[in-house]
Amino acid sequence: MKIEVVTSGVPGCKSCETVKKRVQTVLHDFPKVQFGEINSLEKPERIASLGVLTSGAIVIDGEVTFSNLPKEKVLRQKIEEAMT
Repeated sequence: MKIEVVTSGVPGCKSCETVKKRVQTVLHDFPKVQFGEINSLEKPERIASLGVLTSGAIVIDGEVTFSNLPKEKVLRQKIEEAMT
């Protein structure tokens, strides 16, 4: 399983850092789940194929699962569901 966070590609983007931090915090409890980042400046074609309009989206196994920052509990539940 892989979870990716869509980032703006702008250094210091506060919302991007917040989403990455939350996902990484939750993933401490799921060591087998891979973490990745989709930089919208480096991979605009991937962003377009996902239909993502803003940074901060969370992609689980290639599918946009959240378009904005979920609460930690909701993210954790979605990961658990995806693992079953």
